[in-house]
Amino acid sequence: VASELSGLFELPPELAEPDDFLDFDTEDIDNMLVNHVETLWEQRIETLGEDVAEKLAQAVILRAIDSQWVEHLTEMDNMRQGIGLQAVGQRDPLVQYRHRSYEMFQELNVGIDRQVTHTFFNAVVQETPTVQPVAQGKLTLSGPSSDAGSEANSLAANGRTSRSASAVLGKRSVMSAVNTGHGDDAAFKRKIGRNEACPCGSGKKYKRCHGRAT
Repeated sequence: VASELSGLFELPPELAEPDDFLDFDTEDIDNMLVNHVETLWEQRIETLGEDVAEKLAQAVILRAIDSQWVEHLTEMDNMRQGIGLQAVGQRDPLVQYRHRSYEMFQELNVGIDRQVTHTFFNAVVQETPTVQPVAQGKLTLSGPSSDAGSEANSLAANGRTSRSASAVLGKRSVMSAVNTGHGDDAAFKRKIGRNEACPCGSGKKYKRCHGRAT
């Protein structure tokens, strides 16, 4: 757990060493991590400036969704090609496909949250002013996930409303990533509306498919 979370952000002093996690119960660890990440988030905004932080959040969200979605589609395609082998083990391929595709959808969400968190806290940001005084500066990112820099540059002229929304989404992803770093899987799966389409791809509403058991 310690190594996984430390790859996303700097751990609080109380949990700096792996053995430190054994000194607290799950609820205490959860509270410490949430409070610590809230502080890191505010420090990051203060360091970068609110406008730059919002542009960064928007850039890393777009980059994470794009890269994770492409990887998800590739894995789904590979899974479809091999799902017929389930029949050899006397399992219904359709049932197995629905089950595995649902799990992969949850993994997609977790992957997006973790990539957003890692990039937001670790990317090195340099704001370069443009020649035109009326234009906003561009962001240049280096370090982890530096490809997000191109998205940040293209977003420099966007309105404040969309960037503010991205900052909110970015923080939500960060907090989700904190929750997925500890505890069991069932505790941090993203909520899906019962009337939404089931993410398994069956075409049914969630409440009539995988949502029946929840």
